[in-house]
Parts: sequence; structure tokens; C-alpha cells
Amino acid sequence: MNLYQTRIPAPQDWQQLQRITADFYKSKFSDCTVDEYGTHGQAQDGVDVYIYNETTAVGVQCKCVETFTADDLANEFDKTKSFKNPLKHYIIVVTVKRDTRLVNKAVELMLSSKRGIRIEVKFWQPLVEELAGNESLANRYLNFAVRIPVHVEANGASALIALETEDSRFEFVATKMASFKGKFEKQDNLILVTSLQGEKKAHYHSLGNGHWTDFHKVIGVTKLDAFATWVWFSRFSNFEEISETSGDVQNILFTNDELNRIRCA
Repeated sequence: MNLYQTRIPAPQDWQQLQRITADFYKSKFSDCTVDEYGTHGQAQDGVDVYIYNETTAVGVQCKCVETFTADDLANEFDKTKSFKNPLKHYIIVVTVKRDTRLVNKAVELMLSSKRGIRIEVKFWQPLVEELAGNESLANRYLNFAVRIPVHVEANGASALIALETEDSRFEFVATKMASFKGKFEKQDNLILVTSLQGEKKAHYHSLGNGHWTDFHKVIGVTKLDAFATWVWFSRFSNFEEISETSGDVQNILFTNDELNRIRCA
């Protein structure tokens, strides 16, 4: 099963994306005014949602697109030079997959610009994962999804990871592996995953590769446990990215149809 089949699909139109984005940031900035800025056809100067109070000034641009490049990001930020209100933070919400090139471009623009504006790229999947943590928004926009919370505590080259399914909670340790000779010599970003339950079985896994059945009968109790673990690991290309999530609230999302397919596999 392809990983991206498990992902909540992005909206098909920009109006829906803008409504979701506005509601999401209303929950994040509860002490601010959050306005959908202007109407279709008006000059919005790169801002679809404006968030403000006496100390906060955030502009959000929503891009419901299949592709979005670093040049597109630079062009959108350039439009804000004509924005009439103060801006301290600029967020681009995009419906494309995570892309390091966009993150790097945001950092480049932020450091090279003399306007003192923080620039952030918000990808669709991380936005959905945060939406899933808000019961009201999850019911409104993700009512077909099942949420599995993930907790990570990283320390150096190891991370303690706990997943909570609807049936159980299970924990395991992921350890970064140095390169070595042998069966896994040519695999990059290799980790050793050791269950802390049952027989404490260990399994080598190459981040960004493999199949969910790699974890079957190693992690957790059910096939869903194994699949959820694989889905979560498939988000990362190296161990450092896992460590960066330490302490964050994360969620794995599935549709009911996907859950049934895994249970019947």
C-alpha cells in the first residue's frame, strides 16, 4: 500500500482551503482577530487571512495547487510589499507534499529581507495532523478520519516512541545505526527498532523504504499497529528528523476504509 493513500486528501478548491485555514488559525490565535482578507477579485497583496491584535500581525496565503516552487514562494512574499497593514509573520499554506526546497527558500528570504518578517511554509499534511488534535475542527473537517496519537522523547542517537491505537498503547525504541559491513551495508538512514513489549524483538529498518509488513509481529499486537508504525516512520528521511519531533503532539490519520483493508490483509 502506498503511503500517500493513507493521507487525508487536500481540498479541491481554494475557498475550502481558506475556510479550513481561517478556522485553524482562529483556534491557534484565540486572543486575536482572524479575518479572511478581502473577496475574490480584490487585490489582496499576497494575504488571504489576516491575524492581528495589539502585538500580533500575521498574514496567511493559501495555495491550493499541485505544484509550488521556490520561485512561487518568493513571488508570493514579494506581493506583501504592497500590503497596507503591519506584518510580523508570513505563512504560506500549500497543498503539496513536504519539500525541503521550500523550507530552505523561506529561510533564505527571511534572512535576506530587511523587513524583519518571519516566513513559514505550512504543508497540508502537518496542518491536517494539527487539525486532528482539535476535536471541534476534526469533527467539522476530518469526520471520516481515525486518529492515532504519537509521542516521542529523543535523546542523542535514540528515541523512545509510543503509539496509542484504539486497542492498545505500545512503545519501542529507535536507535540510529552507524554504517557497517554486512547485510545492510548499502542501506542509508538505517535504524534499529526494538519493541519494549512482549519479547522485545528488534528489526532493522531503512527510513523511507520498506513495507508495513516489516513490522508485523515485531511492533505492537495487531496489523494496524505494524501499519501505523510504518506510516509514521515513512515520514522521515533520517534519524535527526525524528529527533526534531521530540515533545511534539503528532497524529497518524486513517480513513475507515483504510483501516478495514489493513485488518483484512
